[in-house]
Amino acid sequence: MGPNCNRGCSHCYGNFGSDKKGLPKPRIIQRALDEILKDGILDMNLTDGEPMRHENREVMGLFAEYSKDIPLGIITNGVFARTEKNTLNWLNFLKKSGYELGKDGNRMRVSFGPGYNVHWHNQGRIASGIKKVFPDIDYGKHLEFFMPFIGRVSGDELSHN
Repeated sequence: MGPNCNRGCSHCYGNFGSDKKGLPKPRIIQRALDEILKDGILDMNLTDGEPMRHENREVMGLFAEYSKDIPLGIITNGVFARTEKNTLNWLNFLKKSGYELGKDGNRMRVSFGPGYNVHWHNQGRIASGIKKVFPDIDYGKHLEFFMPFIGRVSGDELSHN
């Protein structure tokens, strides 16, 4: 997604951060997605920089649209879920743009923990919002919470706690 990120995590391997500039250009993304579709790429993962930033909304709409043909994994730090309204706004936007979280290969991974400086309530809002917007998904298969250096917790495990 480019160097634009809303965090400057010490564990990040890239040169990302809120002070970095650069956004993916929709026309370039559109061309790249057309080529990916022609070449038969099996799936895509959006990460490196934060995909769920307001500045990336137009590009995220393109990725969501193409996810009907190319499975899409969204890897986020969860900052977008600072309020229930914002969480539902993003999830509804993705759904209206064509993203089916329950479709095979489509998934969301939320990286969290002290290194991200994101309040733990954000993860709860994401899980709750996904249940509202995508009520029929298999949470263990399509939603994952990941804490670097600790491991993975599936959405299914989270929903039972």
